[in-house]
Amino acid sequence: MDAKSTVPTWLRAQVANALAMNGPEWAQLFQDYNSGTYNNQWTIVDYKLFKPHHDLLPSTITRLEQMPALCAIEDATAELQRVGWIASINAPAMKVIQDYSGYSTLPPDDAKYFAYKQQARYAQFTHEADKINSYADFRAFMRHNDYKNDQWTNNDPGSAIASRYDLRPAPYMGHAANAFGCTDSKTTNAALAATRSFDVIIGPTTDGGLPAWSYSAVAHRWPVPHRGIPDNMSVFNFELFSAREPYAGVCFSIFMVITGILILGGVTCCSMVTVAGVFGTFTGIQIYKDFKRPADEYEGLSDDVQGEDDALMV
Repeated sequence: MDAKSTVPTWLRAQVANALAMNGPEWAQLFQDYNSGTYNNQWTIVDYKLFKPHHDLLPSTITRLEQMPALCAIEDATAELQRVGWIASINAPAMKVIQDYSGYSTLPPDDAKYFAYKQQARYAQFTHEADKINSYADFRAFMRHNDYKNDQWTNNDPGSAIASRYDLRPAPYMGHAANAFGCTDSKTTNAALAATRSFDVIIGPTTDGGLPAWSYSAVAHRWPVPHRGIPDNMSVFNFELFSAREPYAGVCFSIFMVITGILILGGVTCCSMVTVAGVFGTFTGIQIYKDFKRPADEYEGLSDDVQGEDDALMV
């Protein structure tokens, strides 16, 4: 690839955010001048098309997957409508990208760990998604790691929704314990999205009583530099980031990748888990058409919040 004819991923994402008016336009702008770096799945949600208690309209959910010299784009709205959820879990979901990248021909043992529909996180979404009935449930699910009791993780803390590779008791699929895993979660719903706000929590999960992450406690194994970062990174709670705050410009430059959405029959909840340092990414999408929110939860909200007009596209 000729570096002179490509543009880095972060720049293409910012340009698409600034110029696109809908999901397909965002995907088209982003794929131009593909650098083949930071290859990911991107899920674009067009809130203008979302209307509570109605079937989803085409192009509400646009999915793009990038590889060097190739971007694949599809309208994933029908899949969300049909299946009820979409998971983005560090593996290509689109067949053209699976074939191009070699995921389609993985040996059976490797496929159980890496392939999209065979890996542990997909199984967890399959069996746990129906238990999500509120925004609070969704936030908790994005921090979920019950590897000691959850049969779908194969007792591997690195295969849970909020991975903790540092807790692996023994090598799994050839990968030993390491300072690696999910460091943060970001979630929003329709009310928050209408004000360009989202909740964020920093630090490896302590779900189910898992030990907190402490740099000093693991320094003998992994002397990870952490200048300016607290020693204990598992003590924080969810905090609200809002466009009304002075740091909004920084927040929303970070929040340019939307990797999950939970639609609760009137409220849209999104989650994003981003790469941070040596840690990894995943997310999921869930829809409940029949979930009814109390009418008073809409009090004080504009029609935009209820999905009528001009809803935020991310």
